[in-house]
Amino acid sequence: MKKNNLLTMSNKFESLSTQLNGLSSNLVTLVAAGIILTLGVMSFQKNMEAKMPEVKSVAWYAANQKEARATNKECFDSQQLQATENCINSLHALEISYKGSNT
Repeated sequence: MKKNNLLTMSNKFESLSTQLNGLSSNLVTLVAAGIILTLGVMSFQKNMEAKMPEVKSVAWYAANQKEARATNKECFDSQQLQATENCINSLHALEISYKGSNT
C-alpha cells in the first residue's frame, strides 16, 4: 500500500513539475508581450505628441498680431479647428486688441 501511495505521489509531483515548467515559459512569453506592448504604446504617444501643434497663449497672440490674424482666419475657415486652444486664444487676443482691455 505504501508503494502505491509513493508512486501516486511521485506521479503527482511529476505532473505538477511539468505544469510549472509550462507556466514559467508562458510567464516569460506574457512578460515579453507586456514589455513590447508598453513600448509600442509609449512610442505611439510620443509620435502623437510630436504632431500636436504648440499651444500659444493669449499674451503671445496679443504680441504677435499678424500670427493671430492668420490663425483666426484658419479657424474661421474650419469648424473643426474652432474649438482648439490656439483658435480660442487668437480670437481672444484680437478681441482685446480691437476693444481694449476692461480697465
